[in-house]
Amino acid sequence: MTPTVNFATEDVLAVMMTQGTQLLGSSINISGLTIRTTGFTAGCGFVHVDSVVGTGSASVQPFSVVKTNKGALTYAFLNDVTPAPYTGPTPFNVNLSS
Repeated sequence: MTPTVNFATEDVLAVMMTQGTQLLGSSINISGLTIRTTGFTAGCGFVHVDSVVGTGSASVQPFSVVKTNKGALTYAFLNDVTPAPYTGPTPFNVNLSS
């Protein structure tokens, strides 16, 4: 059965892996949504996206589509990856106080 969407009260979010087809085993998933209600980012929805690049011999075109209640004015899609620790030189800091 095809899901229904009431665009007056719901938003539809979709992600797909870029550059056409991917190797078998590749996947992408909308894993979460955080809507900010205070501060500088109030009204922003942060969509958390997990992806896996496969190694199989066949090709696939991964995508993920979800619906959610309205609540954000705009959405930002974030790749949920663990950042590598910074190993460079000590950052240059400036103290602007007199």
